[in-house]
Amino acid sequence: MSSPPPHRSRIEVENIGDVTVVGFVDKRILDGSADGPVTDALIRLVDELGRRKVLLDFSNLKFMGSATMGRLITLHRKLLAVQGKLVLCNVAPDMLDVFRITKLDKIFTIVTNPNLGIDDVIGEAFGNPFRAAFSPELRTSTAVAIARGVDDSRDLDVLPILADALQDAGCDNEEILAICRRSHARGCWVVDLVLGKE
Repeated sequence: MSSPPPHRSRIEVENIGDVTVVGFVDKRILDGSADGPVTDALIRLVDELGRRKVLLDFSNLKFMGSATMGRLITLHRKLLAVQGKLVLCNVAPDMLDVFRITKLDKIFTIVTNPNLGIDDVIGEAFGNPFRAAFSPELRTSTAVAIARGVDDSRDLDVLPILADALQDAGCDNEEILAICRRSHARGCWVVDLVLGKE
């Protein structure tokens, strides 16, 4: 007896602070058996994993069946019920037309600026994704001085030193520390928090 083929995930999930970014693997999601695993995985993000801020990145997806759109409404309602938020971005023009014709653009928050990267969309739609994980006690004079230097110079190579200063101040959030240690542009969100910017 042969075993069933291994299950391949239909979505890619990345957590950035308290925001969950979801990308679609398939270019087309047709109604029927193909939409089930995708929409089930999306609903699980809220029901089982407790995610409250979800960004759906449509950059790879070019077509979605009506049943899948209906399940997105369910996801939206579930998030609203827990004071969460669903945002869609990089929606193909043809799909955006469907959202407009069906008036779903009045239900969903859709970021339509194609010049915004994912990090920009997160900042615009949700604010700083690390705000909830950041404690004001981490704003030591050393951390503030380093953050001010990064803010003034935009020299991201200094972010690992900021990570050390935050860790010395008691920061135990691995995601914040890792982003700073990789000198990632997302470290600018951490700099903003250290400087008290919202």
